[in-house]
Order: sequence, then structure tokens, then C-alpha cells
Amino acid sequence: QKRIEMDRRPPGDLAAEHSDAQVRLGPNIVETRGNAYARTETRGADPGSVGWTQVTCKFVTKLPKVWKVPEQLLAVPAQTTRHGLSEIINQMLGTEEPKIFDFLIRGELVRGSVERMLLEMGLSTETSIEIEYVLAVPPPKDSAAHKQDDWLSDLSSFESDEAKFVVASLYDGCITIHKVDGCEDVAMQSKDKVSDGQVNAISPCHRKDGVPQGYLVATNDNDIKLLHFSMESNDCFQHVLVYKGHTDGVECLSAAPDDSRFVSGGWDSTICLWESASPANFLNSASGSKRQKTRGSTEDVEASEPLLKMTEHTQCVSTLDWVTANTVFSGSWDHHVKCWDVVSTKVLASYHSPHPVYAVSAETGKDTPCVAIGGGDNVVRLWDTRERQGEQSASIKLMAASHEGWITTVRWCPMTDYHFLSGSVDGHIKLWDIRAKVPLATVSTHTGKAFCATWLGKNFVASGGEDAMLRVAELTVH
Repeated sequence: QKRIEMDRRPPGDLAAEHSDAQVRLGPNIVETRGNAYARTETRGADPGSVGWTQVTCKFVTKLPKVWKVPEQLLAVPAQTTRHGLSEIINQMLGTEEPKIFDFLIRGELVRGSVERMLLEMGLSTETSIEIEYVLAVPPPKDSAAHKQDDWLSDLSSFESDEAKFVVASLYDGCITIHKVDGCEDVAMQSKDKVSDGQVNAISPCHRKDGVPQGYLVATNDNDIKLLHFSMESNDCFQHVLVYKGHTDGVECLSAAPDDSRFVSGGWDSTICLWESASPANFLNSASGSKRQKTRGSTEDVEASEPLLKMTEHTQCVSTLDWVTANTVFSGSWDHHVKCWDVVSTKVLASYHSPHPVYAVSAETGKDTPCVAIGGGDNVVRLWDTRERQGEQSASIKLMAASHEGWITTVRWCPMTDYHFLSGSVDGHIKLWDIRAKVPLATVSTHTGKAFCATWLGKNFVASGGEDAMLRVAELTVH
């Protein structure tokens, strides 16, 4: 039996593994006796020598035709990493400027050598395998930053025909708007005082051509404020409605996909369901009404009460995510993540976390999505809600301890099915792919706790935290 010398390095991130490849490929692919081989050099080894092991594989892809290679069996050294696999594909394509690819075996991204992946999956290196290749996520570029007057509690973003914008809520009761010109320039457009207390969360609502016509604001004064939003006004935000129903500070918000309703949660352990004012109603209220306010006070502003309350949680409801028409996910300091039907107010599924839950984010638009979970330890968890057993369902696909402190935020990418962000008190914002067990990259780093992050289109990520810095990094996902 041949002795196989394994690569025992811990799996690294994309940049590290590409710079430390163990396999250096030659200039071409050759055919011998009807089989295709990658002509390679592996530290002096050659075919037939002791320790030489090859894996027979076929490369497939869902990329456009220009990126497809012939689907023929190819023998590659078992210790080839994704760097070597990427060179094979580039050689077969004859690309002038090599592209970086990622590779999947049975739906899992290759990290380390092909041999290691097969052994971890319980497969023999003598097994013929199918390897799918996709365009890799390039390393994020250095970020631009803009200093705020206080800590950032939450972020939202939108795109108009003219530019990209980031909206930030601050602990001093203000909301700021920033125009983003790539990752080179972040310019403040407006700063408005919307609350006398701390602003904990914001949620855009009533979008028109992608631009919010209003914002919901959660504060420590037990209320939610509905603000009319217009970039054309001197005061971008105007109070038009206040929602009263919580008996303690409001910690989180999430609007329905059609903006007709929203949910809120807070320190009274309650989730409130509200009807969101129609665009016509609040726009009419905001234009010429004597009741409108612009500087924090909601005196004389019309109040609204909740449609219903959900009281299954026993401690602070810290995070909410409204996913489909009637499906909402909630997370609480009581260690539970719950999936709700807001019509029947029934819990459809639940997961009991070993620690308090501070952040949840689910795949966009799916009835049974994967849900990213962060909380009171340094582990990012991924809950697959498709596998459920009544209210105590829990199929955890991923448990990864890459951060060095508890998780403060997670945010699923609305443009892909695979990527999400995580942020931590260690100051790092990391990019994850659910098909890998390690993060793809560290996107941004804050000096102090990172509290919030959001996607800005498909090419940028914004983040903020204790250092009062709004950072924007360029990051392209496929």
C-alpha cells in the first residue's frame, strides 16, 4: 500500500491559499493512452514514483459557454489545491489573463487539497469525481471611511438612478445619509435629529423604484417612529406617525416584503405586528400638515396601535427578519430563534441556541430558508429550516468559530443564495459562503466593536460600530 503524505495545514482564507499553493502546473495538458493528465511538478515527484497519487475527475460548470471546458476525464495529482485546479481550467480555456475559480465537490467548496476533501467526505482517491467550478470571489479592496459623531447602531442602503446611498442610525438619536462613490469616497449628504433618545434600529419602507419613501425608527423611548423621507427637502426626515404598544425600549424592526406591515421587538419580550401607513396617507400627512415634526419630538403626531402581539419569548427580542409574505424569524436573549406565521401567530419551527441570540438573517424570498444566527459566543451558525420536526426542529449545517468575540450582526446577501456577512465585538466583518466551513475573507476591520453591516448592491459592503466609523469596502460576489 502506497504511503500518502497529507497536507496538514489548517484551511486558510482565499488570499493565503492562493499564495501558498503546493502544486505548480506546467504549461499544458497532455493525453496518454486515451486519458487526459495534468502535466505537473510536485516537489520532484513524477507519475509512477512512490507517493504519487492521482484522482480521476471531470470538470463541469454552470457558467456561460465561454467559460466551459470539455467534460472529459482528467487525472490530477491528489494534493492539488484550488490554486492548481484553477490553473488547469485556465490552461484548458487558453485565457490570456488567468481567472481565479473556486471548486465544489458534492456541493462543498474545496479548501485544502482534493485528497483531504475526499478523505473528509469518506471517499476514496480512486473514485472518479465530478468537480464543479465557479468564479471565485476576489479579495475585498481597501475601504473608505467617514467619521460619525457617535456609535453606529444600524445601517440600511438603497440605490437611485444617480448613486448609491447608505443610511446610518446613531446612538445620539440622529440619522445620517451618505453618498457612496465606489470605495474611494463616502460623502455625508444629511444629518437629522429624529429622537431625543438612542436610535436602536432602522428599516426602510414604501419603496418606489428602489428608493424608500419612508423609514421606521426604533428607539429606547418604547415607540417606533414613521418618518417621511425625501432627499429634495432641507430636512430629509419628517415625523408623520408614531406607533405605541411596547412597554419598554424597542430593539429591532423588520418590514414585510410588500411594505404593508412590519414587526417590532424589544425589551418587553414582545413582538408587535403593525399595519404600515400607506404611501398616500403618510405622504399627504407629511405635506403641509401642522402635526409634522422634524426634530425628535412626536408631540401631536398621530399614534397607531399594534394589530396583535406575539409573546412566546421570555426575554428581550433582539432581532427580527421578515422573509416572505407571512413568515418572520425572531431571535431573543432567551436563547431561541423562532419561525412565525404572523397570520395565525403560530410558531412553525424553533431552534434552541446554547447562548443568547443577537442576530438572525435568512435567505431572501424562501419559505424554508437557511438562517444565519449570531449570539453570545464566537460561533456563526447556519440553521436549515427545511429539515424540521415540529417546533423543536434544528438542522445546523454550519458551526464556525472564526471570530474572536460574540457575534453582533449577520446579514444575508439579497443577490445570491450562498453569501452572508457576520460582524463581531472583535471588530471584524467577515464574508461567508454556506458551501465552505471557513470565511472567504475579512471585509472590514473596526477599532472596537463592530455593530452593524449591510450590502450596498452586489459590489459593496458598509459597516459601522463603536469606533464611530462608517466603512465601505468593495466586494464582488457571484
